[in-house]
Amino acid sequence: MAIPDFIASRIGEFPDECPMCHQGIEPKYLAYSTDEYDGRDRDLQVVLTCPRKDCRSVFIAYYGLGFGGSYELQGCLPYTPKKPDVPESVAAISERFVKVYTEAESAHSHHLDEVAGGGYRKALEVLVKDFLIVRGIKDEATVIEMSLHDAVKALPSEVATNLAYFTKVLGNDETHFYRELSGKSIEELRGYLDATVTTLKLYLIHEAGVEEFGLPK
Repeated sequence: MAIPDFIASRIGEFPDECPMCHQGIEPKYLAYSTDEYDGRDRDLQVVLTCPRKDCRSVFIAYYGLGFGGSYELQGCLPYTPKKPDVPESVAAISERFVKVYTEAESAHSHHLDEVAGGGYRKALEVLVKDFLIVRGIKDEATVIEMSLHDAVKALPSEVATNLAYFTKVLGNDETHFYRELSGKSIEELRGYLDATVTTLKLYLIHEAGVEEFGLPK
C-alpha cells in the first residue's frame, strides 16, 4: 500500500528497527490516523508491519507535530523488550537472576523507572547470593540469612565486590521515598550491574583456567 504523499512529505523518518523482533527493517505502510485540534493536525499514528517472514508483526509508530509542520517519531507500540545479554556462564549460575534482570529491563524500556530501579537491586541480590551458593563459597542456609551488604563482601573477587557494592548503593537509593543520590541516574545503576556481571564472568573464566592449566611459577 502506497504512503499518502502528504504523510510521506511530513515524516522525518520511519522506524528502522522492528519493536517486536528488534531487527533492522524497512517497514511496510498499512494506514494512518491523525488527531486534530482547532482544525489543525496535532498527532499522527502510522500503522506499519515488519516485512521479515519470521516476524510480520503489526505495530503503530507514534509521531508528534514538530516545528514547520513536520512529524517527529516518538516511539512504537507494542514493544517487546530486548533480553539482556547475560553470559552463559553467569546465566548457568542463576536462571532466576536472568528472569529478574529481564523484568527490570522490561520496566525500564517502558519508562517505568520508579519500579525498574528496585528491580535491578533485586536482580543484584539474586545474582550475588546464588553465586555464593552455587560456587560453594557459603552454605545456602547462611546465605539466605545474609544481608546483601554481607553477601557482596563475601564475593571472592575484590573488583566484583566493589562493583556489586556500587550497584547496591544505587539500587538501594531507588527504593527510598526520597532519593539521597539525586545526581545519579538509573543508567549508572544499569552500568554498574552490567559491570558486575562481566566481572563475575571473567572470574569464572579465570577459575576454569587455573583448574586446567595451573598458575604460572
